[in-house]
Amino acid sequence: MKPRKRTKILAKIGSFLIAITLWFYIVHSGNIEKTFKIPITYQNLSADIAVTEITREYVNVIISGRSDAVRKVNNKDFQAIIDLKNAKSGTTEKYPVQLIKINVPENVNVATEKVIVFVRLEKFVEELIDVEPKTEILEVFRR
Repeated sequence: MKPRKRTKILAKIGSFLIAITLWFYIVHSGNIEKTFKIPITYQNLSADIAVTEITREYVNVIISGRSDAVRKVNNKDFQAIIDLKNAKSGTTEKYPVQLIKINVPENVNVATEKVIVFVRLEKFVEELIDVEPKTEILEVFRR
């Protein structure tokens, strides 16, 4: 093989290896940001009370950090909870939303706004009624 041709091949291989190394470095060591929409759930709600209105149903959570750590986090790693322990029916009250991190690495930053929602509560009523169906045969179907 000629020395000039060999030099060209080595330069191409070297360039390819440098490109792969740079790509690997950027993908695995850069900081990224990810946003999740976490549904608000209720805790300690009495069985005879129902939530009839709520001003927000989701909390936006923004995480940032090294890409390898951030990619491991998903929306199931968070819970947004309203504690309705002292809730009274027939009222609209404001409640703070508590964000719980379930399985989030320490090197991932978590940011969310302080969320306060208004919740309307009503007494849960169950009523059983008898229903009698009335049927009528249309003339089109009679023979």
